[in-house]
This record gives sequence, C-alpha cells and structure tokens, in this order.
Amino acid sequence: MSKAKVKKALKELDKDELMEVVMQLYDFRKESKEYLEFWANPDITEEFEKRELQIGKVFFSGPERPRKNPEFKVLKRIFEDFQTMTYDTEHTIMLRLTALEKFHEWLTTRRKISSFEKKFEALRDATRTLIIENGMEKQFTHRFNTVSLKLSGMFECGDLPPARGYMRYISWRR
Repeated sequence: MSKAKVKKALKELDKDELMEVVMQLYDFRKESKEYLEFWANPDITEEFEKRELQIGKVFFSGPERPRKNPEFKVLKRIFEDFQTMTYDTEHTIMLRLTALEKFHEWLTTRRKISSFEKKFEALRDATRTLIIENGMEKQFTHRFNTVSLKLSGMFECGDLPPARGYMRYISWRR
C-alpha cells in the first residue's frame, strides 16, 4: 500500500478511530512508541543523551568491558532514527563524533585493529560530509580533526597490543 492510500484511509476515520490506530501503533513497534513519546514531549537533550548511551553500548557491554565486535548496523540505525525524529543536524553530528570517540576508546582495547580501518573511514567520511554539507565546519572542525587523527594514528601503527603499544608508538613519534 502506498503512502497516499494510507493517508486516504486515515482521512476516512473519525477522531476516535484515528486515536485507536495511533495507540495500536504505539503498542506495536518500539520505534513508533519512541517517536510518539518524542512528539508528545520533544526534549532533544534527553533524546540525545539516550542515543549517546546506546552508542556506548554498541562498543561496550559494561564499564571497561569492550564488545568483541561492535554492530555498525545498529550504530547506523541510531543515527538515522535520531535524525528522522529530531531533524536536528547539529546534535546528529555530535552523535557521530561521540561514536568516533567511542570507536577510538574501543580500539585501544583490541589487538587486531586493521580489520576495522574501512569501518573507521566510512564513519569518518560520512561525518565529514554531514559537517560540510551543513556548513558547520567552524563548530566541529577541532573535535573532528582531533578524533580523526587519533584513529588514523592507530591504523598507521598497525596491530599492536592494546593501549601500551599504541602509547609507545605515540611517544616514539614525538
């Protein structure tokens, strides 16, 4: 069924029937529930903090407990849902930068990191594009460059023991 047909069917409902459809949608899907709750009480800060926690859970299962492999599809979905729900590009960019920072934190716990270089490049490039397309270079260039250089430096030194090897590499380069 197309969007136009759904719209036509909804127009034919009276107020009580429409309310019933919306409440069924609320009960049926988690995403619908989140959207309707945000629509009723649009608090971007609260939604942003919730998504930040979700990003942390993509990389870590608990404090100092890194996941074996983060699910980048989940990460992509977090970005898409937040952007769709809030239409707030600035906070979406901040979420992407948070993800890059968490990615860096996660990588410092891993021995084999070279297999994640393409994931890093894709996330970095998408974040850069979003910043440039929205003319927010002035706001985000420093934070973006800082995390990008940290991550790029890790991939340059190759697969090393977690944290200690990376820190030796950084000390050696100075």
